[in-house]
Amino acid sequence: MRRYLIMILFCTSVFSVAAQGVQKDADGFEYFEMQEGDTTDIMKKYFFVMLNSGPTRSQTKEEAAAIQEKHLAHINWMASNGYVNLAGPVESEDEFRGILVFNVTSLEEVKKLVAMDPAVKAGWLVMKIYPWWCVKGGMLR
Repeated sequence: MRRYLIMILFCTSVFSVAAQGVQKDADGFEYFEMQEGDTTDIMKKYFFVMLNSGPTRSQTKEEAAAIQEKHLAHINWMASNGYVNLAGPVESEDEFRGILVFNVTSLEEVKKLVAMDPAVKAGWLVMKIYPWWCVKGGMLR
């Protein structure tokens, strides 16, 4: 519960990131320390990616199934190589299709990995990328 409150507090003061003294660790990941009482949390930059329906959705059922299979294989490859920490579809009535959380050092690296996705190449999906700060090692419960 305490971590949730930290995240809510953090989200309401997004402009505080610059004031926190963002640094890079030995691997090139950006982070800063966030102090609350006697606890210090390490806030790390990840990349939150929204998968949306792309402009080319006129594939046959078989073509769409093949694209989806290759898309999932690409996500599994990224996860097994440590590029993606979290992935999943979204139940939605609009164009929003899924979420990916990348654990890479730069926006350029995310763009490169996204461009390799067969569903993006086919125009089946487009992705919006957002830098996202989260407690390092945070987890879903």
